[in-house]
Amino acid sequence: MKNAKPRLCWILFLFMFCRPLWAQSYLPATIIFHSGQKETGLIYHGNWIETPQSFRFKNVAGAERQYGCDELKSVELRRKDGKAEYYECRVVLVNRSTTKLANLEIGPSPRLEIDTIFMQTLLRSEINLYVLQQNDQSHFFVEKDSLQPLVYKQYIREPNDPALLQNNRYRQQLLALTQDCPYLKEFILKIPYSGNRIRGILLEYNKCRESPIMYEFKPEKIKMHAYAGLGVAITTLRNARTTEYYEPFRVLENDPVAQVTPVVGILFPIPRTNNRFAIKSDLSLRRLRYSYEATPPGVSTLMEKIHLTHFRSQTFLQWNVINRRHKLFLLAGIHYSWVFVNQSELTLSSLFEKTQRDYDFNFVGGLGYEFQRIGLDIRYDRGDGYVPNGAITSSIHTFSVFVHYRIF
Repeated sequence: MKNAKPRLCWILFLFMFCRPLWAQSYLPATIIFHSGQKETGLIYHGNWIETPQSFRFKNVAGAERQYGCDELKSVELRRKDGKAEYYECRVVLVNRSTTKLANLEIGPSPRLEIDTIFMQTLLRSEINLYVLQQNDQSHFFVEKDSLQPLVYKQYIREPNDPALLQNNRYRQQLLALTQDCPYLKEFILKIPYSGNRIRGILLEYNKCRESPIMYEFKPEKIKMHAYAGLGVAITTLRNARTTEYYEPFRVLENDPVAQVTPVVGILFPIPRTNNRFAIKSDLSLRRLRYSYEATPPGVSTLMEKIHLTHFRSQTFLQWNVINRRHKLFLLAGIHYSWVFVNQSELTLSSLFEKTQRDYDFNFVGGLGYEFQRIGLDIRYDRGDGYVPNGAITSSIHTFSVFVHYRIF
């Protein structure tokens, strides 16, 4: 029960720390009204799962307004990685047939309904490709001479018939659109109803026709960074205790001297978070030295000298609270340490040496600052310690400061 409160506090802290992961942020954008008027500003952008049907726009004066398809013709977003995303308002037939297995419709005919919607542009070329993500369904649309939905439907033949059937009309539609490149037929007849596969067919069609590609949507990718540096770690042994069998027990040496340690690591920005969040993981070394003595009944005093060098692996969620040229961030994660060099001098019997623990696992937190490629991390962690047997327990507290340089 003594460790329950600290662990509960860590869990609550991590929960509150991770909640902003789903928060939204502003991105540069250009909106075009149905009248043809253009306006630049910022759009409140979230980690959208479904295609947005309205946009919160902030103009250069700072005024905010929600715009929908009744006013906007198109929207262009500029992501942090420099890539663009396009959304167009179109009037189109949408297949509203359900895809839920428990509610599948009888018969292959799609339930097409005319609607005015925002669609995301996936490809602009001789044949345009769009997608609408809505109600856990992906609807794809193509445009050559006219805009049409690519029809796909799962259905059943009779209410009590468990056989799952498919209407793959989209394949016939693609065959008709690409008939001047007949070699594509064998590929089209095999492709699933997938945005990447359909786009691949249309890109191949452009090569066949030698047509230019004006735009191709590319998902935001993880761009890995690597860094290296030096740090100073101060480690202290606390709460060393034992069972009554080992009493009297006392710590003889506990040297909290600052130790220089190297650090190398990698950082993965999390896509679609506007560079607000990243996964950070690094390796460092730490030396630990302390000694104690215990006097079990009927046994001479035992002197134990613990001298360990070990690797420390720390993995964090990094939240960039200030995400500009100067970055201020918080860190929360876990650390795992294992013994690399063991120079301990143990006098305990082999019975107890079999229970020696050579690893450590616990939570770690901290904060940091980064300017251009140079960063500073301040971290604190608490572990259960390294002891030669299960009868002696302790906690190890480490305060560390790292200065690192981002290599790429």
